[in-house]
Amino acid sequence: MTNISKRDCEITADIIHSTAHTYTTLVRVFDKVTKDPVTNGTVSITSKKGEKGVGQLSDDGTTTIKSDITRKDYKLTVQFHETDEYNASSTKINFKKQYMFFKSMAYIWLSIIGVLLVIMYLIGLNSLLTGYYPHAEITSMIHSVLPYFSIENSQIVFNSTIVFYYLTRVITWILIITFVMAGVYASTHNTNYQNIINKTVKNHFVIYHYLKLLVLALVVLTAVLLIIGFLI
Repeated sequence: MTNISKRDCEITADIIHSTAHTYTTLVRVFDKVTKDPVTNGTVSITSKKGEKGVGQLSDDGTTTIKSDITRKDYKLTVQFHETDEYNASSTKINFKKQYMFFKSMAYIWLSIIGVLLVIMYLIGLNSLLTGYYPHAEITSMIHSVLPYFSIENSQIVFNSTIVFYYLTRVITWILIITFVMAGVYASTHNTNYQNIINKTVKNHFVIYHYLKLLVLALVVLTAVLLIIGFLI
């Protein structure tokens, strides 16, 4: 609540440095009317994870606060606490849109990597089926979609499909477009946000457990193919 017997101040804040583990925020507090620096007071930074750091204002009205990077640090509230002379004031550092953009890009890239690994796995499995069960119905079914290696006249031959031809081109264009978009988007905001975004994205559940989920998907896929093979 604003106390009319005290003066109002304004506060600005921005992240001026970041590493893979920490970031530093520069905060400036000044009188709303005279624009003179506020030389006494406490500033704190909070995120959805709670308090990120506290600093004391210096003679030039600034303070730097170093914080550890944790998940959900993309929306920060910087608060100047009320003093005997000045009312409280706050501002926000919010780069949730940038975080969501790069999170989406990360999901796309990891999905493509997962699809490519699954395709490579299925190509190997398909090649084994071709060698050991060339006349099985499941082998013919997979042949219609995925390429495979076969031996013809002591030569290893790669047998492709029209589906695989278009799939590889679609994936290639998606990668090109998303990399260009990410590069352009990254140039439009404070580059010091990037380490925080990277850490936050990497700490997400799906990405953190990506390899485990991928192995689980391959196990389930193998089980499904075996079940289909026995049923057919």
